[in-house]
Amino acid sequence: METEDSMICEKCKQKAEFGVTGRSAAPYRFLCLGCACEPQPDSTRTFTLSTRMVHGVIEDFLGGHTMRFLRYVSQSAAFALFMITVGCAGFDGGRSHSEAGRASPPVPVKDARNLGTPLEKDFGYAQAVKVGDTIYVSGQLSLDEKGTIHGTDMETQLWQVYANIVRVLGLYGARLKDDVGEEIIYVTDMQTALAVAPKVRLGAYSGPPQVASTIIQVAHLSVPDALVEIKVTAKAPPSLAERQGSSERSSQGSRGGGMGGGRRGGMGFPF
Repeated sequence: METEDSMICEKCKQKAEFGVTGRSAAPYRFLCLGCACEPQPDSTRTFTLSTRMVHGVIEDFLGGHTMRFLRYVSQSAAFALFMITVGCAGFDGGRSHSEAGRASPPVPVKDARNLGTPLEKDFGYAQAVKVGDTIYVSGQLSLDEKGTIHGTDMETQLWQVYANIVRVLGLYGARLKDDVGEEIIYVTDMQTALAVAPKVRLGAYSGPPQVASTIIQVAHLSVPDALVEIKVTAKAPPSLAERQGSSERSSQGSRGGGMGGGRRGGMGFPF
């Protein structure tokens, strides 16, 4: 006759630890993974399996290899994640060091010019300042070379003011007609200025002025007897060296070279 002990395979007896309840202390039958043909235990009897027993049975069922493989995969995944994290941090750090090592763009240098009038020294200012390719011209009065107001009427002073602007722009090789983009006119008498300014400006600009213009009436100007003051902003023309470099690049592009020929670049690109 088959006993309860005979329903448990020898392998399971070696691996398992049982807790038993019921009428006897003998181990109760169960359906182990190594003996799938065995019947389920009676519903009136209970049993418990220890962690060691479960792990042992699973390891035996899988032959041990799968469990080792899963542990290897989990360890490898953790190591790979660690290396990716370290690698990304190193890449970011390298990029930061690279960017920090780059030379910062040059700061535009101010190029200030003066005419040598007494007011420049007394008040402390430059007649014009060039920053980058922009020329900022200080407000010009109708001062002559001696630093005194030239003319007693609005029209005469306007002619002198524009003559002074032309002189200051010439310090940078700029021209009133071609390079001035904005002018602001300050006058002490708006009605008189509007009557005479169109004719003077037409002559000063050698034609209809192509410039943004603003005219403002003020109570008085910085110098007694001054009736008008004008400030302008202009674009500096390219220097001689810049023009020569541009001309050389243009001629090289027109000659082409390599397999391109014609107006194309060395490898036939259209620039």
